[in-house]
Amino acid sequence: MCFVLCSKNIFGAWLSPVRALGSGPRGREFESPRPDMFYTYILRSVRTHRFYSGQCNNFENRLREHNTGESKATRSGIPWELVFKREFHTRVEAIAEEKKIKARGAARYLGDITKTQPG
Repeated sequence: MCFVLCSKNIFGAWLSPVRALGSGPRGREFESPRPDMFYTYILRSVRTHRFYSGQCNNFENRLREHNTGESKATRSGIPWELVFKREFHTRVEAIAEEKKIKARGAARYLGDITKTQPG
């Protein structure tokens, strides 16, 4: 799964997502066709017309998970289509972009980037 959850150490203190993985920013569970790339994406439900934003390091696998019901958060909106995807060299950058999208709202964010593109 592409999302990293925080966990507690043996003393009950919360660890950051990076430290929770135990082996640095790439972590042991980050297997990707392009291990040097991370992705922030926005999906749109064909059925409900709602948006979902996320970040991961293996986009093709993550999209399959969304569309096969493996992700509880998106199960009710199957099928999902890609409307936006951006590549980053670090997970930190991808998470920061995802936070911007969620703070602004996916529809407004898409409107903002459409307005700023030349042409």
